[in-house]
Amino acid sequence: METLAPAPSASIVFKEGEPRDWTSVRTMTRSDGLDMIEDLIAEVRTSREGLDRVEHGRLGPRRVVMRPVLGYEGEVYGIKT
Repeated sequence: METLAPAPSASIVFKEGEPRDWTSVRTMTRSDGLDMIEDLIAEVRTSREGLDRVEHGRLGPRRVVMRPVLGYEGEVYGIKT
C-alpha cells in the first residue's frame, strides 16, 4: 500500500502493485484485521523514520512495515506500507 494525504485522511493509491482508486486506509486495513493503522501512519509521518513491527489485531498478529517517501526538503509525502 502507498498512502498519501495528511492524517486522518490518508488514502491508498496502490495495493499489491495494482493501482487503486482513492480508498480509505481505514477501510482497507480493517479487512486485514488492523484497526489502529492511523496511529502508525502518524508516527511515521512525524518521525520521518520507517517502522517494522508486529501489531495484534482482530485476526491475530500482523507484521507491519512502513517506509516514508520523503520530498526534497525532508517532508513525508507518502508512506509505503
